[in-house]
Amino acid sequence: MAFELAEAKDVLRIDGTDNDRLIESLIRAAVDHVRQATGLNEEEQREEPQADTVKGMLVTLWYFADHSDDMKLQRIINGLLCSLSARAAEIRAEKGSGGE
Repeated sequence: MAFELAEAKDVLRIDGTDNDRLIESLIRAAVDHVRQATGLNEEEQREEPQADTVKGMLVTLWYFADHSDDMKLQRIINGLLCSLSARAAEIRAEKGSGGE
């Protein structure tokens, strides 16, 4: 599974193509952010559904910069990133023990 433009627009509840380039750049930034925060590369992120949830929330947070629930959303994102970091450690351990 990959978090792409169609999924992002669905999360944002946006029709039309006026902001597609902006949304695509936010998706790329979200992928990089998840990688930096958790160590999960792009391929590993595709295998973790929770990564798509985090990316959707990040895109929402960044797209709607004046969102009234920013602090609450950021706390949820931080919690999910911690959970994904733990999952990334499990993945690394599985790869290290030969179980892929």
